Amino acid sequence: MPQVRAAIVIVNFNGEAFVADAVRSALAQTVRRGAPELFPVVVVDNASTDGSLAALAAFGDQITLVASPTNAGFSGGNNLAFARVPDAACYALLNPDAVAAPDWLEQLLATADRHPGWGFIASRIGDANAPGRLDNVGLRMALDGTVRGRGRGEPDDGRYADERPVLLASGCAMLLDGPETRAAGGFDDRFFCYCDDVELCLRLGLRGRTGWFAPAARASHRFSASTGQTFSPFKAYHVERNRYWVVAKCFPWPAVPVALAASVARYAWSAVAALGARGPGAQVVASSGLGPLAGALARAHRDALLGLPAALRARRADSASRSLGAAALLARWRADYLPMRTAVTLE
Repeated sequence: MPQVRAAIVIVNFNGEAFVADAVRSALAQTVRRGAPELFPVVVVDNASTDGSLAALAAFGDQITLVASPTNAGFSGGNNLAFARVPDAACYALLNPDAVAAPDWLEQLLATADRHPGWGFIASRIGDANAPGRLDNVGLRMALDGTVRGRGRGEPDDGRYADERPVLLASGCAMLLDGPETRAAGGFDDRFFCYCDDVELCLRLGLRGRTGWFAPAARASHRFSASTGQTFSPFKAYHVERNRYWVVAKCFPWPAVPVALAASVARYAWSAVAALGARGPGAQVVASSGLGPLAGALARAHRDALLGLPAALRARRADSASRSLGAAALLARWRADYLPMRTAVTLE
């Protein structure tokens, strides 16, 4: 039996309205013509309560359907898929609310082949809600671990045409090196969703692998459609809790106190921006109210603190496999640095 070249992985929860589009785009990939067994489509349904499972079952044996009895989140769902295809050379992740161009995977693999030692490849992701504009072409990271899409909201006019190294890729549509991902332990299940792609990319980078942007690998994304709201207390909780774990697990030690100080500054700046009806905080307050947001943030900080010992144990366990020094990591970060002002106001 030949080795799987790349398993296309889709993790779904209550995506009945759009997941079939994602699956059809995965099945239509040019690389699958003539050898679909080398590029299986693995769909994990995270105990959806809508009609997702029936919609996915309609694809029959065209896909490998994994029906999780519980909602394992994006992190756990992807790990379930990795376990189903444990010898894949690569994993191509595609959100259930995203659609890939027919040559998306072909272009990702071509970029990977040009860069020995790669760990992950970022796609050119368009905004399906605003055709002609970008969702992201990789991610940028601020001092406190906040991330925003590089190019988000900008015209998709070819301005990001160069294949270039990147610090981070969006899990919405990305390629992962299979053996390295498995050696790193896959995603951290505790993250559940949000920032899990950031954490895995950083760990792969610390293991000496490189990230690249493939400008011709196109996908379109309905921003946050899979969680129902662009900004919500649910999202705020997971982003803020997980951001602290990213800092604890992956940041160079000298950068940790800087990150904590930057967090305090960002909260103050975000509050000012929200008063002016700007930024993600203002959107959460407008849609859900100040009380739910404040409660979500309080729980996030409590749970981040409670999970800190586990994050530090994981850091120690990973230390032997890390070959990238702090200076080299910071040099990569400098190229994709996110100014704090942009972190606060970019929606």
